[in-house]
Amino acid sequence: MDLADLLDGEPWGPLADSDGCAYCGATPAVAAPVRWCRGAYILHVSLHVKEPFCRTCGTAVVRGMSATTLAWAWWGIGSFVQGPLFLVANLVARARFSRLGEPVGAVRPPFNRGKPLLRRAAAFGLLVPITVIGLVVAQFVPSAP
Repeated sequence: MDLADLLDGEPWGPLADSDGCAYCGATPAVAAPVRWCRGAYILHVSLHVKEPFCRTCGTAVVRGMSATTLAWAWWGIGSFVQGPLFLVANLVARARFSRLGEPVGAVRPPFNRGKPLLRRAAAFGLLVPITVIGLVVAQFVPSAP
């Protein structure tokens, strides 16, 4: 899987000779690690990208990678723990991108930011940890006599 798959199939090819955004070339840009993970029983896969992105492209990358984490992090033992940590780290990266000014000087169109994270179908992935936590808590709450 590559970054293009996470960003709804948009073509991805970092600009080699750009001091700005790795994707569109706009400035200002900042490098902030963005992460995702997927779980599958006892196995899990994780990926991080630490390229400089402008505000628009950085927001798109954070939304795409966080959506994948929301949908798939809960299906493995290691990723069940790692997923929430990655989501918090992505919030930190998103804050860094949002502090940047309006992107200028792009040499190609920026990534499409898409829908906000909680308006995507992947947001239903939050129901998995909420359900698991609810079931665990219900086991320890004494029932009324």
